Amino acid sequence: DWSSDVCSSDLITVNLENQLTNKVPVTTRAVGQLPIGYELGPMTPQTGTVTVRGAESLVALVSEAVAEINVTGLTAGVEPGVNLKPVGAGGGEIRGVRIDPKSVKVGVQVIQSTIVRTVPLTVDVTGVPDTGYRVSSVTTSPTTVQIQGAVGALQAIDRIALPPVDVAGARRSEEHTSELQSRG
Repeated sequence: DWSSDVCSSDLITVNLENQLTNKVPVTTRAVGQLPIGYELGPMTPQTGTVTVRGAESLVALVSEAVAEINVTGLTAGVEPGVNLKPVGAGGGEIRGVRIDPKSVKVGVQVIQSTIVRTVPLTVDVTGVPDTGYRVSSVTTSPTTVQIQGAVGALQAIDRIALPPVDVAGARRSEEHTSELQSRG
């Protein structure tokens, strides 16, 4: 039993909406940065479309299911399972709908675009020293250098040849300075 001194009539409105099921494409987005020397290749979702379910007004707003993949620090391809996010035409997330399946595997290719190699420096000697002298050794300092560039270009480089040193008529040890030119 209960009683009330206040008598009022509250109005409760219930809106009903049709449930809708729609198919939308799965798209991929990379988040983060790859290390220097690596490029992102194709990102391929295992499933091309998924089903979106929910209120008709919300489902109508969903234009794609986005799989965001964190690529920070990746140096090799991966195939992570990624949760999908329902997204509208403006790029914003649409809440209140269900995606089936909720997640998909995405094949992510990472391509090494540049490499770093250590190669020796070499130098050729031209000319003949003065009578009674001979070249006993030739050294470089440093003996090696690190080079960085495209994988294809660096695979063919096994040494860096410095300009030749002319010892014609020399009567003592000599030092020569060479500048390495960067090719870019």
